[in-house]
Amino acid sequence: MKLGLCKISMFCLARGLVIVVTISEVAKEAGVSVATVSRVLNHCGKVRPETEQKVKEAVVKLQYTINMPARNLRKNESGAILVLARNFTNPFYAKILEGISDEANPAGYNILVSASDGNPKMGFQCIQMLEGRQVDGAILLNCTEDDAVWLKPHIGKYPIVQCCDFVAAFDTPKVIVDHFRTGYEAVQYLVSLGHRRIAFMGAENKHSCTVQRLEGYKKAIKDFELDEEDALYISADANYTFESGCRAVYPMLTGKNPPTAIFCVSDVLALSCIFEAKELGIRVPEEFSVVGCDDVEYARMCHPFLSTFRLPCYEMGRESARQLLRCIHRTPEEYVEIIEDFSLQVRESTGMAGKDVALAVSERT
Repeated sequence: MKLGLCKISMFCLARGLVIVVTISEVAKEAGVSVATVSRVLNHCGKVRPETEQKVKEAVVKLQYTINMPARNLRKNESGAILVLARNFTNPFYAKILEGISDEANPAGYNILVSASDGNPKMGFQCIQMLEGRQVDGAILLNCTEDDAVWLKPHIGKYPIVQCCDFVAAFDTPKVIVDHFRTGYEAVQYLVSLGHRRIAFMGAENKHSCTVQRLEGYKKAIKDFELDEEDALYISADANYTFESGCRAVYPMLTGKNPPTAIFCVSDVLALSCIFEAKELGIRVPEEFSVVGCDDVEYARMCHPFLSTFRLPCYEMGRESARQLLRCIHRTPEEYVEIIEDFSLQVRESTGMAGKDVALAVSERT
């Protein structure tokens, strides 16, 4: 009597035995070649989506697992990838890391997370892991021009992908959003609510998201012929901390001619603006509207819920890992730049322009 492979597996498991499923058996189950299964598992080469799905279903059905030590030894790989950022204090990174893990782990790769704290020496030490073959590739989450000194010699030599923030001159795959457009559309939306004096809160760093959102903001201010003053551009610290946001917005809200709305480059900073406004007795959104960017979980934890731009963080993480695995397993003919879309989530922190903020503060003091 002949038993199917799945029945044999169940028989062996019931008796505490171990059965090793081979890649050939996965190929037979999926009705494809061994080479096709290998391309799917290693994220290399083109495979039609329906074929890829068949292979993945066969892998699950047969409970196939890659012999990672053998594969890594055969390919001279470490089976690990590095995710490098200046810090991970911002909750924005959580979904990106989740996406990277969900794409890389099934392919047999572990994730090493490291923070450089803006220190070139720390960044260089992390990238040296590529030279020592401790990792097979790296995903860089917030590169700036300041990183060029220590990073540039490694570009092109090792598999590297830039995600979120990037340096345009670096010839690597990039998975990003149109930061300029978020800045522009934030002002456009606030103008549609009747606001004419709109502020911008950035951060003391050179991240592409900070720089380009400010550029988009300034372009919209000019296009809509709004108030354009240096006093309307304020900055929190380089790490977008809540405390620094409070410190930055306080003088603006208590000044002679405060804005009626503000766009912040991160949700954490937007929440600091809402907090400080409440401390001063300014009602949000009746007297002061706030727009953030990222749509982190905190944005919906307390009222008023934050109006913010939802960035596809999880999808960016998965795509970054996908691009890195392609770089690890083959040399791309050309480096791609993938621009993910975003959407404005209108909630409770924005409303029609109302009473002057300075008047509101004076009435309560």
